[in-house]
Amino acid sequence: MEIPQDFRASADGILDNPNAMLTEKDEEIRQLMKDQGILVPEELSEKDFLFERNQLARNNTSTSLSLTICPTINCNFRCTYCYQHHIPTIMSEEVQDTLLDWIEKKHPSAKNIHITWFGGEPLLGYPVIKRLTKKLQDKFGKENYSAFMITNGSLLKPDISKSLADLSISGIQVTLDGSSHIHNERRPINGGKPSFDLIVENLKSCDPRVRISLRVNIDELNAKTINPNLFDELDQAGLKGRLSVYFAPVVAYTDVCADSAGTCLSGKSWSSLEAQLLFKAYLRGYSQPSLPGSVSSFCIADNVNGWVINPNGLVFKCWNDVTHEEKAVMDIMSDTTSLRMDAELSRWESWNPSKLSGCNDCSTLPQCMSGCTHITLSKPVKGERGDCSELKYNLPEKLATYYLAEKQKEGFEKVRLILDKNS
Repeated sequence: MEIPQDFRASADGILDNPNAMLTEKDEEIRQLMKDQGILVPEELSEKDFLFERNQLARNNTSTSLSLTICPTINCNFRCTYCYQHHIPTIMSEEVQDTLLDWIEKKHPSAKNIHITWFGGEPLLGYPVIKRLTKKLQDKFGKENYSAFMITNGSLLKPDISKSLADLSISGIQVTLDGSSHIHNERRPINGGKPSFDLIVENLKSCDPRVRISLRVNIDELNAKTINPNLFDELDQAGLKGRLSVYFAPVVAYTDVCADSAGTCLSGKSWSSLEAQLLFKAYLRGYSQPSLPGSVSSFCIADNVNGWVINPNGLVFKCWNDVTHEEKAVMDIMSDTTSLRMDAELSRWESWNPSKLSGCNDCSTLPQCMSGCTHITLSKPVKGERGDCSELKYNLPEKLATYYLAEKQKEGFEKVRLILDKNS
């Protein structure tokens, strides 16, 4: 809520003593706070509501199905911090057809489906994407099919991006880890060749029907080089207005990337840096601040209708595990599970953020619901908290940036109305 200065004392008084006798003017403020959910009835347990909603969302066997499909887990990049083993396997037509049968058997009531194409580099398995998309659209109807892709962008030629748009892939995530020099050191093509210019050229010619989200992975090695260098090069390429930028910390998800763990950023240091970078991205025209909202669960990984399928037909709950067969929860090719698979699935299904006392007492619980379940479950020593969201430390800064953006939009609208009136 935006509180004008003349009403600030009244608002503070209501928050200090919400049940006090009030003047008519102050009663209007209290009613507004009730309407906004800032004040709630004493008998309502907001924590109970959040945890009940979390369980309902995760166990909702609705008509919506969400699959992450890896046509391959091979990759043409050799990023310094990658957490995957790259295996040169392409999903066969036999696995594809078995996957379609598995969907019918496992989720017979599914009416619509969302696919995330993942890898490795998924475009190395482009024929799989093309064939499976057509079969899934035939099954569910094109209007009930949606898709997103995570790609390194090196193979995203104009004809490929047009084909992806035709295949209902409406958004892609591509990574640039800073200006050309820094990015090329961190994300070289296999063999050591630079990739920055190739990716940027592909983004410039990408089909406009495909929404581009630019991810920037941050650790101590590139943290100080992002601003303004990356934004300058994006400007020079003419990409302002064509894509949005967001920032993510490098995380040592598996033993493959353990060597990079010493440079990872976390906690307050990462949160402060993220807030600064998002503010700079907004000022440069590459990010539109949004109001942090309440979420029912952190991601689809712990949902009964969310699965990850690797090229061999193994099923996982999280895409961080796709190259670790011991983390599989099913095998669609054998149509069987083992005791180990059952135990792994149970580990995800039985997870409950309400068990974490630190999360129970956290004011940003509604915005993260204990954070990344994979990270929390992977902790060698179970703690009181999950994977804390950046919002735990930088919510005031993000709210300030959002507020600034809203006031600027109001200002632009006033100017537009004046110009229209005088034209």
